[in-house]
Amino acid sequence: MFRVPVEGDPDSPWPIFERLKASHPELAELASMLEQEITLAFMFRAGEWGSNGRMTLGKCYCGPSAQGDLRPLFEQLLEDTLGFYPHFLIILSDDWWQDASPVQREILVFHEALHAAHAKYKYGELRFHRETGQPIPGIRPHDVEEFTSVVARYGGWKEDVAEFLRAARTASDVF
Repeated sequence: MFRVPVEGDPDSPWPIFERLKASHPELAELASMLEQEITLAFMFRAGEWGSNGRMTLGKCYCGPSAQGDLRPLFEQLLEDTLGFYPHFLIILSDDWWQDASPVQREILVFHEALHAAHAKYKYGELRFHRETGQPIPGIRPHDVEEFTSVVARYGGWKEDVAEFLRAARTASDVF
């Protein structure tokens, strides 16, 4: 049901991510964190994934975990599978990825990578670990700024985004 992209595989999200990280200022914060021993991993998930009739294409997790008694087992399985326990884990729909164009793949990797962020305190100050000084990983939720970054680069790349843009154009005629 899950698989790890093989290093050097042209279908892997890694080369896309490395290119984006080097050329997109929106990912500078994540790039800086990765230089400070914060880790990121990609995995693919096969099969149907989503809710409310909507397909999930990808998801970024910070400190991925399970609850209760399954937590130690989950952490061990993840570490055994990846070779390390990641600070950020991006899971992508394998079924969608296989049929996606190179541009669609790039957009999805960019979108999910934008969720990986340096955690902040309530009033916006960056959080650092008191003992190590390392950045504390966090998740940037969907917001207008993140959405704007993706739309500014790629436009209405999927139907729900295009629908939102049409609605925004219609509403802007009111003002």
